[in-house]
Amino acid sequence: MSGKVKVSIVKVKDFNNPYDDVKEAVNLAGGFEETVRSKPYVTVKPNLVRIPKFIRSGQPVPKGCITSIQVLEAVVKLVREYTPKIGIIESDTLLGTAEEAYEKYGVLALAGKYGLELINATKDELVDCEVPNPHFYVAVKGLEWLPSPEREIYSSEYTLRLPRKYLESMRISVPSMKTQVDPYSAITFSVKNMFGVLPEVKKYLKFHEKVQWGDKKYDTGINVGRALLDLCQVA
Repeated sequence: MSGKVKVSIVKVKDFNNPYDDVKEAVNLAGGFEETVRSKPYVTVKPNLVRIPKFIRSGQPVPKGCITSIQVLEAVVKLVREYTPKIGIIESDTLLGTAEEAYEKYGVLALAGKYGLELINATKDELVDCEVPNPHFYVAVKGLEWLPSPEREIYSSEYTLRLPRKYLESMRISVPSMKTQVDPYSAITFSVKNMFGVLPEVKKYLKFHEKVQWGDKKYDTGINVGRALLDLCQVA
């Protein structure tokens, strides 16, 4: 992204009902109207990391691990002022499916309340990204422990493919601000959050490499129209 980007930071007064503060933050940063007008179908990408200990149990997820349902609902309500065509997008991973995450974290109920489409990027129709020279090399540095044939799979050219609905939509990233245990990304913000739209189930093994994380082709392929960072859970 070139040029200046308008950023706003607003203190949330009531975590259980952050709508007014989220709306103020969005309006201070330019609002959603012009963003949504260009493409009336909007995909919203929350951070719905799957942790087996919590995803398959009744235990609550620790604060800050995922985008809070309160902030996600506030974003949905704001977008609905301009279009009812909204999809929530997530993909399957080695740690669980998108459907498991939607149900566990309250997104399924939210979709029923507002008529949202729930998109599984792993199962949706995929198309090649329209970016210059979309083929890039997936390095095996750090993955020497992989046996054949997976080692060969991860050391070949790869074409970036993404869900058609996502590519044809206006994209809004709604991440939770947090640190990462891997040594490559360190923190999660708007672009790192979009890692979850990659359809590969084994995406962590395949792409979490320094040589790929800063790759401009990656940024170009899954760029974000707007981003709203959930800071409500940061101590």
